[in-house]
Amino acid sequence: NAIVGDDYISSIATISARGVVIGKVWIVLNQKDYNKSLKKIAREGILYALLAFLIGATIATVIANAMTKRLRHLLDVAEAVKKGELNLRAQVTSKDELGKLGEGFNMMLDSLEENAQHLTRNKQELEINNRLLHSIMDNTFHLQGLISPDGKLIDVNAAALQMLNISKESVLGRNYWDTPWWNHDPSLSEKVQQACIKAAKGEFVRFEAI
Repeated sequence: NAIVGDDYISSIATISARGVVIGKVWIVLNQKDYNKSLKKIAREGILYALLAFLIGATIATVIANAMTKRLRHLLDVAEAVKKGELNLRAQVTSKDELGKLGEGFNMMLDSLEENAQHLTRNKQELEINNRLLHSIMDNTFHLQGLISPDGKLIDVNAAALQMLNISKESVLGRNYWDTPWWNHDPSLSEKVQQACIKAAKGEFVRFEAI
């Protein structure tokens, strides 16, 4: 039984063993001391909760700053790559989601750099082949030219230009059958046009013109 007074709290409990009462315990607590203890527990509870909140907020801030820094690093690398610095790579320092993102980003950059090197080699080979082709075309007395599959004149040698005393700029980009070598005779121009169409389909075409 508990008895609450103005200055104390009293509680009496019976002690028994095997159904036989062997004694009683009487506990008395000073009311003021009891209230002080409750207030102290409440104050300490609030303090511990506030401390836990501050620690959690600090940890969250540190983690957020670290993630922001790593994302900013990826953005900086992407911006540098955009400007042509294909040899840069993102620093991967963890195995989390951001780390996996960095690894995937680096794999993409590896592939991009390899493709760029391949294109550079192809461009160099193309330039060498073009110089060789021009050297061959410009060192012959035969009239030679190159046309695209749709019949546009894309190159012509010096001998062909000198024959009619015309400039290369005046004929490049025109339909081959509409150039001065053929357009003086409508039937001949039509014949050249049909020959270009057949050649574009892969047929071998040859004829003589006067």
